[in-house]
Amino acid sequence: MAKYLTHWEILNRHLTDVDDRELNYQSNKDVLSLESGRLLKSRFSGFIEDFEQVYVVHRNFTVIDPKLRETLQGDIRRVFLSRYKMFFNKYSRIQFSKKNMENYLKYPPQKLDSLIGQLFAMQ
Repeated sequence: MAKYLTHWEILNRHLTDVDDRELNYQSNKDVLSLESGRLLKSRFSGFIEDFEQVYVVHRNFTVIDPKLRETLQGDIRRVFLSRYKMFFNKYSRIQFSKKNMENYLKYPPQKLDSLIGQLFAMQ
């Protein structure tokens, strides 16, 4: 089981805290500077890319035993979801993209939780 979860642990590399000194705002104080915005964009886009790659591979697996299915889903949630919630809640409030915030915030924690809940179900 631990070996299987390493597929999901890769997501945590994008969820590290950003030092407040690295978050510089433009003169109007509402939007991050270009450099700081790129830092958060890369974290969110890297997470999204890796999540989608892992999810596409694993969404077609079926686990017939409901208890084992729930255990796997819970284990996957424990690997990264609470860390993602903290990351998302902290940085989604910061205006780091002028035009495309919705692209970077397309997976609120509730949506990820729901997607994980669909894993391993019989199609």
